[in-house]
Amino acid sequence: MPIRLTVLFAIIFGCMPAASFAATQTIKGMATISISSSDGPSPSEMAMAMKEAKINAVERYVANTNSAEQRNYDLIKQKVAANIDNYVLSSSIVSQQTDKQAKTYTLVVSSEINVSELENALQANSAVSNTSQSSRSYITFIFVARHQNTVQSFDNEVTKHNNSTTAENGMDMNASTGTKKGYASTTNKYNTVTTGGSVIQRANKVTYTVTSSDAVNDVISNQLSEAGYQVVDAAFVQQMTNGKLNIDSFKSDFVHGNDISPSTLINAALGVQEAKVPYLAYGTLDVGFTDTDPTTGLKRVYVTVTSKVYDLTGRFPVTVASVGPVQYAGLGPSEDVARTNALQLAAKTAADSLVSEMNAKGIH
Repeated sequence: MPIRLTVLFAIIFGCMPAASFAATQTIKGMATISISSSDGPSPSEMAMAMKEAKINAVERYVANTNSAEQRNYDLIKQKVAANIDNYVLSSSIVSQQTDKQAKTYTLVVSSEINVSELENALQANSAVSNTSQSSRSYITFIFVARHQNTVQSFDNEVTKHNNSTTAENGMDMNASTGTKKGYASTTNKYNTVTTGGSVIQRANKVTYTVTSSDAVNDVISNQLSEAGYQVVDAAFVQQMTNGKLNIDSFKSDFVHGNDISPSTLINAALGVQEAKVPYLAYGTLDVGFTDTDPTTGLKRVYVTVTSKVYDLTGRFPVTVASVGPVQYAGLGPSEDVARTNALQLAAKTAADSLVSEMNAKGIH
């Protein structure tokens, strides 16, 4: 019987189109090997150092990914090392040094990593890729987009208090004889003022716009499909749960606050359980205002992404994969392009991270 996995991304985000993702990355690698002569490395020793430096470059790239992907890489690292030129397109020497006394040769190279090929190798080794098509998990996801519409700021409210006391020193009239006798007197007055108060600060009032994003939807669908999961439109799952899994509830929660409400999550979990789907995932993507990148002068938009996958097969939901909160920045010549790049980068990275964690735990 196939394991059915519903991945629900309630990801609220703000209108952004498509971004192109780098299929390669340039990473430095280093290797130090023992050599037979103090005069320098032989051609075969230089070739060995070059291969080790390329392997090191790939490992440095993997070290900057999420922990789940690093665990997956450990399973195929020998295969990668044996076929390193499949994953490194080119390498140029940055520096090289021979230690004649220690008889060692150190090589530093700049390598162009074939990221797409490496990801394909990781996916090919995943549990879902080694499962028959009929036994693979079903995945459904919801993407909604949130971006800030207006931010209203308030001046501080200041309250001041002023307390004043006056003291007078002098001589009283002598009335003991019953007669009025006046005499000169000296009067000294002292005035003391004490001030204090309080300042009340009010948080900014932020309003949001929630929209759907077909471009982001396509990115997530593509990533999950390439990972081997069977992607199902969330609208079908919503109908099967009689509205307990409610897409509009996720939108409404996130437009008014920073979290999905417990009632929305509980109802979604109950509905997904009733539909006999053991896994549920949700997430949020939050788009900030646009500013200018000081280095390039291009428009810049930041996106914060958070998502989780829950296992609903037990008495309580258990988290089996999670992302964030992580922030990504997108650049572009215009605000729309910058938003597009930020949105799609965040969506792709979130999907990749969830897939990596599910693969590492054998969820297929």
